[in-house]
Amino acid sequence: MRILLASFVLALGVCAPVFSHGSFWKPPTPKPPPPPAYGGPNDGTGNYGGNSGGVPVPSSPTPSTGSPTVGVTSPPKTPKTPGTINQEELTNWSYWWYFNREPLLDLRRRFREQAKLTGSGAAGEDVTRPSDLMLKNSVLPALFVMASPKSQDNVRLSASIAIARIGSPDTQAILEVLQEVVRSKDPKVQEAAILSLGMLGEFWSIEALTSALKEDRNIRDLFGAPLTDRERAFAAYGLGVMADQAPHDGKRRMILKPLWEAVANTNEDREVRIAAANAIGLVRLDWAVDEPRDPKEKGFVPRNRTELVEELWKVYDDESDIYVRGHLPVAMARLIKGGPDEIRDVAVARYIKALETRKEPRSQDLHGLLIGLGIMGTAWGADADIQLRAMLYDQASTQNDSHARHMALMALANVVANSGPSLPPATVQAEFETFLIREFKDAREMDKPWLAMAAGTLGAHLKKPTPGRSLGALSPPLIALLRAIVDEAGSPDTLSATVLALGLSEDLDSGDTIVRLFDKTHSKDVRGYAALSLGLLGQSSSMPKLEIQLDDARYEPVALEHTAMGYALLSRPRAMDSLRQRLTYATSGITAAPLAVVLGRISDASSVLPLIELTKDKNQTLAVRESLALALGLIGDPLDLSWRSSLATDVNYAAWSPTLFDQAGLGVLNIN
Repeated sequence: MRILLASFVLALGVCAPVFSHGSFWKPPTPKPPPPPAYGGPNDGTGNYGGNSGGVPVPSSPTPSTGSPTVGVTSPPKTPKTPGTINQEELTNWSYWWYFNREPLLDLRRRFREQAKLTGSGAAGEDVTRPSDLMLKNSVLPALFVMASPKSQDNVRLSASIAIARIGSPDTQAILEVLQEVVRSKDPKVQEAAILSLGMLGEFWSIEALTSALKEDRNIRDLFGAPLTDRERAFAAYGLGVMADQAPHDGKRRMILKPLWEAVANTNEDREVRIAAANAIGLVRLDWAVDEPRDPKEKGFVPRNRTELVEELWKVYDDESDIYVRGHLPVAMARLIKGGPDEIRDVAVARYIKALETRKEPRSQDLHGLLIGLGIMGTAWGADADIQLRAMLYDQASTQNDSHARHMALMALANVVANSGPSLPPATVQAEFETFLIREFKDAREMDKPWLAMAAGTLGAHLKKPTPGRSLGALSPPLIALLRAIVDEAGSPDTLSATVLALGLSEDLDSGDTIVRLFDKTHSKDVRGYAALSLGLLGQSSSMPKLEIQLDDARYEPVALEHTAMGYALLSRPRAMDSLRQRLTYATSGITAAPLAVVLGRISDASSVLPLIELTKDKNQTLAVRESLALALGLIGDPLDLSWRSSLATDVNYAAWSPTLFDQAGLGVLNIN
């Protein structure tokens, strides 16, 4: 569902930011300085919203009035030329956290492990998802009703996303429902339904989305009317989501053709090209396939990933649009990651050369190059990796563009953590931790949350179970520094990021430090991050505090979602009952959406029937009904990480695009 970006609370597939009514997440209106503690999108459910603060709002070509309003039937008109997120807003770490949090929290895995420890669920059972029989006979029929033309548009939107993310076992019935919804006259419903076709992943979806992107003669039959460029951009993203899950090259090649034609056409609409560029980064063809071109093939389309990367370089070199150009390095890096050394090494050298020879003081291109290095680099000793890390250290410490400095820092955290089936070499980890400690000493306030999140990102990767590898940990000096920063009680942003870093690093001895912060802070958002960290650390003695915070934060979506997630991590069975009861009495999306997101990520079959009964209550508000669809979709989602994770992780959000991410809550990454 579209997330109200406010502060990201956990569900998005993980913590989520605040929520908006419906499936779209919209950033909250910024508070006066100092910046709010957390700002971000929704975690696992994707619904972040409300004006509780926590995240600065990106500049937008159209004014925003806060959360999407119930009953809104059309999105604000967006100019062809996208706006930009100003430098002050980019310094806030919450945007990065919103887009990248899901794999760091990895909630589905955590709840499965919790169920094993408590003995709930049969051996091998996925306790976070109901059976196919229950999905077919109970969940999907309820969502079909919510997606019918008799429902309000926002409910249809939420139900369409929920139906597509479940995807089975009744695929034919799902396709028939989505074929009807995709003809909706409400633009935001149609956009979500177009994206849903990609999430569903059927061959018919490829044909429909290709027709949408190419504007062919089937448009009116399929969609009821010609499509706008916004809707065509959603079709491109839908193809990318489909490619990310595609099981074989035949399907990937079908998906690539319309995407390639869009990104290579400089006369194409900018939003469509940006969408196609991001989607192509998920079309992971086989590397080298020796086969002749089909003489009947019209137009040029790369045949394998090697050729695709080579052709993308040509597009990048000739590209004059700085926004499209900003997304291409990320797309190429996503394709190159884990590929042949010779291709990766050439790419690294070209990225470094581009960084060394750039003439502009700032650009979306700069940010994309730095993010791309973070995707491709590893912690090992190849010459390309040594040069790559040296460039990132230089950019992270000396770059005048603050967002570039921060992107280099987060790229370094990813590179040091990227060590394959082994822990990072001790010298490489020590070098990075020494760098963080040194930078903290004289850091500007705007940089401190980023330094903390870089530490937390590495800590989360070191603690993630990996077959054949022991768990790692941050060094005692770095952990001690993070604790000292929490005890010093700095700005809400610094406290939020630092306490979250301690939780992600799973340093059990930091529990007392986090409890002290929870008790003394007056910021509900800081308390929400502290609550999440206490959940990550398994501090069960804190449950009474978190239960009180659930009530105190009921009108603060970001804090509510983080608190609910922390509470659930401490006791999934208690959380299911408590959150479901609170959702029953919720009166607005500000309260309902965060609760629904968390219920969706932690729940199992025991929550399905009570939630379905709530959907039949005609006295429920529109916002609550949307949230119920969200929860049911999340419960039935077969993926550990949500469909949006591959698009959102490492996205170059500074190269702003309203169809990708929008202040009005109407971009693809505003959808949970």
